[in-house]
Formats: sequence, C-alpha cells, structure tokens
Amino acid sequence: MDGPPEHIALVMLNGLQGPITVHGEIYEGAAVMPGIKHNPEITDRDINDIISFLKNGFTSKPVWFNLKESVITKLREETADRKEMFTEEELKAWPID
Repeated sequence: MDGPPEHIALVMLNGLQGPITVHGEIYEGAAVMPGIKHNPEITDRDINDIISFLKNGFTSKPVWFNLKESVITKLREETADRKEMFTEEELKAWPID
C-alpha cells in the first residue's frame, strides 16, 4: 500500500492481471482481479473511501491519507473505453499528476 494511490484506483476501476511484485518477490496469481468501474452501485466516493481505509490502515508509515474524489472521477473518465485489465508494467508506466 506504499505505492501511489492512483495505482490502487486504477486497479479497483479496471482490474489487475498477470504477475505482481511485492517487496521484491514476484507473485504469479492463479486468477485475475476484475475491475468495478461498470458497477453502478459503487461510486467514486466509495472507491475513495476504500483507498483511504487501505492507505491509512496498511502502510509501512503511519500517515493520514485522503485522495480527492475528483482524481477517481478523472481516472474513471480516462479509462472509460479500456476493456482490458492493467498489468504491473502498465501501472508503473501510468503518468501520475
């Protein structure tokens, strides 16, 4: 949870597939994590609240964290036409403002 919160938002919205690296160790997932951007019951505020909970509760450094809801909305708009899930490489390459 120490990475950019935008990456968490992109994964929540679009999903994640392929191997991921955690603390230098590569994990090959047996399944993919689907995105939730097409679920009308989950709002950008809900996603923001989940990210805030994760970042505040599971970071290596205790810090109060809050991502602006407008960032989630922007990421949702930027990936509206995206059909495939993100890979770790794509997340690392995503430009963070």
